[in-house]
Amino acid sequence: VCPAGWRVPTDGDWQAMESLAGVPEEELAVVGTRGSSANAGGNLKSTSSLWTTPNEGATDLLGFQGEPFGRITPDGLHSNPQLQGYFWNGSAAGGGDYHARVLTFESTGVYRYTWDYIGGTQGHRMGMAIRCIEN
Repeated sequence: VCPAGWRVPTDGDWQAMESLAGVPEEELAVVGTRGSSANAGGNLKSTSSLWTTPNEGATDLLGFQGEPFGRITPDGLHSNPQLQGYFWNGSAAGGGDYHARVLTFESTGVYRYTWDYIGGTQGHRMGMAIRCIEN
């Protein structure tokens, strides 16, 4: 998926970036929205006009330029463009429990998503963005 010298980030890679964005250490491994009080999600979101208003807290402080594009659902439908940006990571924590991240137009936090939370294998059939990182 990624070019030579690059890779899909792990859950730990995401947590390291989220820590820089403001997610408190005690919230890093939590499933759900984290870092809202520190504007962690806003610090990762772009300030572009692609986001639906109000694009809460968007500063792109870290230069991540998180854009909205929604996701492709298991039945092939494009869901939530301009409202949310879904990002895969490359970690499996046993039992097919893959994690992803979600940024939304109405939140200043970062949502840590786990497929076991929504019923396991359904999540493996969703289409989302991948942000490769350099090795």
